Amino acid sequence: QGKGIISGSEAFHPDISEMAEKLLYYVTDCGIYFCEYGYRIERQNYGNYMLLYVTRGVLAVSAEGSTYLIQEGQAAFFNCHVHHTYYAKGFVAFSWIHFDGSNTREFYLQYRDKKKGIVFRGSSAEQIYKSMSSIISCYQNDLTIKEEENSRNIYECLCILLFSEAEDHGPEASGNVINKAKEYIRENIKEGLTLDIVANHVGLSAS
Repeated sequence: QGKGIISGSEAFHPDISEMAEKLLYYVTDCGIYFCEYGYRIERQNYGNYMLLYVTRGVLAVSAEGSTYLIQEGQAAFFNCHVHHTYYAKGFVAFSWIHFDGSNTREFYLQYRDKKKGIVFRGSSAEQIYKSMSSIISCYQNDLTIKEEENSRNIYECLCILLFSEAEDHGPEASGNVINKAKEYIRENIKEGLTLDIVANHVGLSAS
């Protein structure tokens, strides 16, 4: 296993049929990772897109000129056709799927422009996690893989990402956001924080 990857982690690299490449959304890699400080992946071009969901801890992702902190209960969707980095800031557990196919690029561009970034927050993130788990569990349990089912689950995730609205933030929530930002700054004052990083931590856009 690679540096920072803890025992119990699993990764799967399925074969892809010609039909899936032409007609479907298809999985190129997927798994569940438990990682500690020192885990870091940096690539120039991995030739696909990545969807991940953090179940514990925080995973940092740098993509397309910005750095995001993906918190427990949040998902992220980003382009791995361009330079990207993701790394553990401490213990983190996350499920992940690399995929491509069909109109993934168009979904991604619409999503990125609408959300002003790569992070997906809110109660619908759990639905994304369930769809991802349906895919990954088939490989974990050595079940017969149906590429059309994988495609359906990926499409469901993409629709949730693009069409689910952000949760409403009233006055009370705004106060909580400010307090959360202050607490985060106090706890990480030596980390070279930027406005983008703090805004991302509390679920806001710095723009």
